[in-house]
Amino acid sequence: VRALPPREILARVDVVLPLLVGGPRDLPERQRTMRRVVEWSHDLLGEAEKVAFARLSVFSGGFTPEAAEAVLLPPPKQDTLGGRAALDLVFSLLDKSLLVAGAADEERLGMLETIRAYGLERLQASGEERSARRRHEDFFVGLGEEAETHLNGPDRDFWMRHLETEHDNIRAALSYSLSEGRTEVALRLAVAIFWFWLNGGHWSEGRSWFERALAPDTEATDRPRAGLSTPAIRGKALYGAGALASFQGDYAASSPLLEESAALWRELGSPTDLGYTLMFQNVEAMGKGEVDRALSLARESVALFRMTDDTFGLAVALSAQGTAHRARQEFAEAHIALEESARIARESNDDWLLALPLQYLGLVTFQQGEYEEAEAYLKESLIPSIRRSGDEWFGASLIEALATLAAYRGDPTRAARLYGAAEAMREEIGTTVLPYEVTEHERGVMSAREALGDEGYAAAWAEGRTMTPEQRIAEAVG
Repeated sequence: VRALPPREILARVDVVLPLLVGGPRDLPERQRTMRRVVEWSHDLLGEAEKVAFARLSVFSGGFTPEAAEAVLLPPPKQDTLGGRAALDLVFSLLDKSLLVAGAADEERLGMLETIRAYGLERLQASGEERSARRRHEDFFVGLGEEAETHLNGPDRDFWMRHLETEHDNIRAALSYSLSEGRTEVALRLAVAIFWFWLNGGHWSEGRSWFERALAPDTEATDRPRAGLSTPAIRGKALYGAGALASFQGDYAASSPLLEESAALWRELGSPTDLGYTLMFQNVEAMGKGEVDRALSLARESVALFRMTDDTFGLAVALSAQGTAHRARQEFAEAHIALEESARIARESNDDWLLALPLQYLGLVTFQQGEYEEAEAYLKESLIPSIRRSGDEWFGASLIEALATLAAYRGDPTRAARLYGAAEAMREEIGTTVLPYEVTEHERGVMSAREALGDEGYAAAWAEGRTMTPEQRIAEAVG
């Protein structure tokens, strides 16, 4: 006897566990309650399949075969899979419709949420939940730490996409480690994927996880925290949390975090990590309008990165230095720093990194009144920027620069649409125009508004706010 496959049931009945009530009493049991149908399908499984089904319910948002093996196979002495290979059980569950396959080009499987809810019940009842979640946690901490080594290199795009796909599982691992008081593990994972959160636009979420893991009090659990984090992990977590707060303009939160991180890295003697901390302090200083301090921080960051082999850090720090020079109207010095940053990015074959100095060179030449050259730089920056997955802050800044340029060059409708598009992008991540960019921004807005009138400007601006990412790019390219 075979149960109706759960996938077919869910296509017919919009209901979740645990109950479906009502309807004629003489209907078959499987039509009156989803829970009983899932139980029926579950009861038809062999013992090893039942164990595998329960363990796989720890995944959130699906899983790869590699991840499934990591969670299914405990230490040998605890093996309760009856000697069956993990993937054999996975494909058996898939054949019985208790798992679903992803797209044809993905090696990915998952559970429909209704079925997963039942699986979690069985896992809790088995007494294996903690061990299964620990294996899940171990796998995703390892994945995060592997990704960390690639997020600022040539494989960046692959790892950004991969982490985005696994983000629900990462959230589950972070939540579990904190609920168990395993602060060090949570911080390791948060630190490992910091650049994913930063460049992927997950600023508020990243801040939340860092704040929870760094907080001195425990989570809502009766388990004490499992010791303090190591100084190196804490130092990275501090500048991660501080950087995300700074990019959102929350300087009251970012300042103490970055100051503590800088003091810790000076004590530990790590030029790379101190370089990143000072670079993020530069972002904070620029945001607060402290241009002289920002330049000093950028210069020290550049000097530190020159002591290392971190060419990515050096290129970004040079861009920060060039931006500080631009804010001080020191255009020759800005060109020198930004052109070196661009050269490093080109030598690294890193188009994604190259977009940063190109944008700032466009802004420098714009301020110098070289509008055609500025537009060329900004549009050259725009092409690799398309690949900056989720980086709304960078994209908004670039589109605003093109909007201001359009306003100055007599195209107010395009300018208004681009300003609207940029505003929508900024709202998505909770940030505003930086103080040193406000003057040019306001002049551009005023110019476009005067040309179109209040109603005309508002209509074009509103149109820009509703643009899709593809439409934004098309409008920006002009």
